[in-house]
Amino acid sequence: MADKDIPVRTFLIEPFDIMLHATEEGVQALQARFATWLRTIPGPARFFCWQQEASLDEKIAQVSRAARETGDDRRAALLMEYRRHYELLEAEADYQRTLCGMALSMIAPSHGIIWRDDPLQIVRAYQEWAAQTPEPSAVILYDTMWQGTRHMAEAIGEGLVSEGVPFKLFHMATSDRNDVLTQVFRAKAVVVGSPTLNNGLLPTITPILEDLKGLKFENKIGAAFGSYGWSGESVKIIEGHLEDSAIAVVADGVRAKWQPREDDLEACRRLGREVAEAVKGAGG
Repeated sequence: MADKDIPVRTFLIEPFDIMLHATEEGVQALQARFATWLRTIPGPARFFCWQQEASLDEKIAQVSRAARETGDDRRAALLMEYRRHYELLEAEADYQRTLCGMALSMIAPSHGIIWRDDPLQIVRAYQEWAAQTPEPSAVILYDTMWQGTRHMAEAIGEGLVSEGVPFKLFHMATSDRNDVLTQVFRAKAVVVGSPTLNNGLLPTITPILEDLKGLKFENKIGAAFGSYGWSGESVKIIEGHLEDSAIAVVADGVRAKWQPREDDLEACRRLGREVAEAVKGAGG
């Protein structure tokens, strides 16, 4: 197997007791521990080692301070001996942390599954997730009382698709929030709709909006829509939640009184097209 076929991975030897490190027994113990680990690797391995100097300045300062503050002369003298010993170690560079990189056969976190086959796949996944680079797609979240808001959501989806932006539609009364948040994390746009109920939102919508705020997603855009019978505050409330979540509102919200008419549905399709243009304009 060529060297280039063996992925570069990292193994860390934790710093150990300073007195043990400075002795021959300490070095032998480290060598034995390292040799035992090497025997567990089932295939070929290549590695390289480097050293970083570790300063004992903080330890020296602690011992000096303790010597000054103690009222016991014998303890003060003993602490000063420790200080001289640490100063010698510092001067001779005997105290160092050693890091070795080698071919790693698995990643075994303290919480979660053990990664054996291509263990760096989870590292690559975390790098991708941390970058928060969304896909050029949208998620539409809604709840409805008399199906009017559902019809609006479907029309927004038609507008998105007409501009080549795929979407997923979630009825929050029947959808698992964890599944929904996974899709929101992946998508560039999140469009939220609710009828107005008691001058506010349906109770299934508020929790997901709070999740958006708490999870602090990045690189998202959004819009709002909803139906109403009297006061019609839901759209403005949703837009406020999106802004509080650092999700830029890129299109004017659409409101429909009672059941949406054809002109209301066309306004929803236009909203979908505007969101789609913003998704494509943002490069995904």
